[in-house]
Amino acid sequence: MESEDAIGKQYAILRVITFALFVAAPLCYTAIVYLLSYSGNMPIRPNAPITYAMFALALIHAVLVPACDRFGVWTKKGRGPRREGQSISQRAVSLMIIKMAQIESMYLFGIVTFFVTGLTTYLPYFTALGLLYSIIYWPTRERFVSLVRALEEP
Repeated sequence: MESEDAIGKQYAILRVITFALFVAAPLCYTAIVYLLSYSGNMPIRPNAPITYAMFALALIHAVLVPACDRFGVWTKKGRGPRREGQSISQRAVSLMIIKMAQIESMYLFGIVTFFVTGLTTYLPYFTALGLLYSIIYWPTRERFVSLVRALEEP
């Protein structure tokens, strides 16, 4: 059983990564899009099929995150072979980062859509979807501790 001190240290690392992925990165993406759109450097041209494909991919990721939670994919992956010297809480941080990267991809699909179409019209949809999932799946200490405890079970 991992000590509370070790779990607390890993959770502190996770908070920094969470801020970078869920707060700083989306703000940077939004700033890049609006700076480029107002500077007149417009990407290729409007392309509706790409926009719909990107939105479909974002929705697929939106379904995958809760499905992986529901079916215990994270705990099954976490119980697999670990690298030498890797603690259970470090494995839990890795799994949480993978989940957060899937959520951040929703923002990235929006910026890719902008680069392909040149339109900021669809950006709020991707941003709202990413923001909603960022809020729902924000890694709290309780969630992190429960994941560590689930990984400790045989």
